[in-house]
Amino acid sequence: MCPSRLNYCTKVVEHIGLEGYFDSQSKKYMEQIEDYLKLDPKRRDTSTSQLITTFSLSENGRTLSKRLRVQRIYLRDEYKKTNTKEDLVKTTCLTNAFVHNQMIVCMNLPEPSVL
Repeated sequence: MCPSRLNYCTKVVEHIGLEGYFDSQSKKYMEQIEDYLKLDPKRRDTSTSQLITTFSLSENGRTLSKRLRVQRIYLRDEYKKTNTKEDLVKTTCLTNAFVHNQMIVCMNLPEPSVL
């Protein structure tokens, strides 16, 4: 249902409501993120960290600690304070597509699905 590595997913469900989440665009974005994170289970923590760090840099130019706990708290807090919650999820998904495309070049991974 939600990328287990992204702590703010539960906040997305809480905001939309469980019934609404299943038909939402946010769910589709979260599924695409999860599909990327599942590609290489051995690198899942690294992939998650890379995604969140890239997202933070693109959103506000802020570098984050390499510790996933700190990064998850950052994502959750960003989601809480934004007024455009679905846009934040979409931006995370677009960042994911960017990071994933970079990995395709380096590791010959399969092409991502189109948003």
